Amino acid sequence: MEQEIKLTLKRVDAEVLVKSLEHRKQRLCDIRREICPPEHVEPYEQEECAYFEQEDQVVERVLEALRVGLETNQGG
Repeated sequence: MEQEIKLTLKRVDAEVLVKSLEHRKQRLCDIRREICPPEHVEPYEQEECAYFEQEDQVVERVLEALRVGLETNQGG
């Protein structure tokens, strides 16, 4: 069973965090383009690429949760 961690943020902090993570996501895309060319074969590069792919997926999930939370609590 997967455990959940709940975090309470002030709205302003959540908004800043969204912007920060969006910037990080763009940077991850840039990094992946640099180190993950289709023809790469070196194991170290494959490991690095896999790490950045995993980080990108986590950033996207957190961004989605923050966006939903901000939309849900728009009035307050």
